[in-house]
Amino acid sequence: MKKTHQYRVVYPTNIIIERDILFKLPDLINRDKKLSRAPKYFFIIDRNFNLHHQVLLNKVFANLKQQYATMLVDVGSELKSLAGVESLYKNFNEHNIKRDSIIVVIGGGVLCDTVGFASATYMR
Repeated sequence: MKKTHQYRVVYPTNIIIERDILFKLPDLINRDKKLSRAPKYFFIIDRNFNLHHQVLLNKVFANLKQQYATMLVDVGSELKSLAGVESLYKNFNEHNIKRDSIIVVIGGGVLCDTVGFASATYMR
């Protein structure tokens, strides 16, 4: 039985949790009208995940039609701090991330929590 979960938050944000979503990501982006019109995608990736799954990530990025940038992050408790959020803001600014850009997080809870907070408060 396939389980797909989509959570809607009060502000215009989609959180999609699905098994093997990474394999389906290019198709999901290209199929969704709102997602496919985003001017830029910013992938924030756990450096450890990248180390073990770089071939898979390269396949995903090869199938993307949209403009994108990536950022590798060392995940630890120091990331989940104001200094960690500040570092994310700096990277958002350097990569010209705007309110209509799409941020995709590939990693675990600390990374998702911190990027979620930084994304929600950036440019506010």
